[in-house]
Amino acid sequence: ACFDALSAADHNTPTASTVYMPPGRYVIKKTLVLHDWLGMTLIGTGETTVLVWKGAAGHNSTMIWSDGISRSRLMGFVLDGTAGCDIGVDHASNHSLFETRLRHQNQKFLGFGQAGIRVGGHKSMLESAEIIYENCIFDSIGHACKGLPFPPMSQSGCGAVTLLNFNDYDNVFDGCEFSNNAYSLYNDKMANVYVRNCRFTNSSLADIYLAASAGNSIRRSVSQGSTQFIASPARDPATPNPTIIQDNRIDSWTSPHGAISHNMRGPVVVWDNQFTNGPATGGPPIKPAPPIDSNISLWVVSNNQIDGKRVDGAALVDAPANAK
Repeated sequence: ACFDALSAADHNTPTASTVYMPPGRYVIKKTLVLHDWLGMTLIGTGETTVLVWKGAAGHNSTMIWSDGISRSRLMGFVLDGTAGCDIGVDHASNHSLFETRLRHQNQKFLGFGQAGIRVGGHKSMLESAEIIYENCIFDSIGHACKGLPFPPMSQSGCGAVTLLNFNDYDNVFDGCEFSNNAYSLYNDKMANVYVRNCRFTNSSLADIYLAASAGNSIRRSVSQGSTQFIASPARDPATPNPTIIQDNRIDSWTSPHGAISHNMRGPVVVWDNQFTNGPATGGPPIKPAPPIDSNISLWVVSNNQIDGKRVDGAALVDAPANAK
């Protein structure tokens, strides 16, 4: 009822602008809808405000559908989907309000089968862009996609935060923690991410998946025990996907394909990173596959270390013939 009241508010003369959820465990049995919110706030008290899914399991079950909210904040509560909920928050505007200038802050997402936060879901008619994710925790998400035919997301495209629509630009992650997810950040189309001061542990597929993109940067973050730090597909024709990878610590990755397998044209700028405790199979920590077409893959590397020793480009990148 509170959500509906804000959804019905006149944007010019709103009677209220905030829904406050006091400490408690709130049982959610059907999707809550935030419809046509402009300048609103949904706020709890941190880990003492918990929304627990008790509705039907699977089949794209969603706890909160963000159906056109703009210049609004969701902050200070836990969403628990371990009882079989697929999606925590689905940013999918199905009407004329373009979603922009949004903030997820001080939130925890637990156990969602497909995504803690999904941007550009199946009901999306407009993009959602300029979203900040600050001081959020994502744990054990994206492990239940098998058998759920839900294009464009595939079994391998499930993660803590998934970006699935064209023009879902400028997603900023600052001070977030990702643990035990399939992918932690999954960028499927022409979206892009700026990652700062985040920690990734034990991602079973990769910490960050980058498909065709408008440009990304990953800085001052830590990866430990994940299969890969950054993965991207080789596509034909090869897309540019410029990426900056700076001042990160990547430890104990397990994939024989390297900690980073950025397989598009770039340019990719890699500097001031530390790679430690790679798999016993050895080899350079960066192993890009050659682009499918004849395009050149461009790499700029400087001042990187492997197990405490500064190395040159040849030791850092297992470069295919058409890489420079």
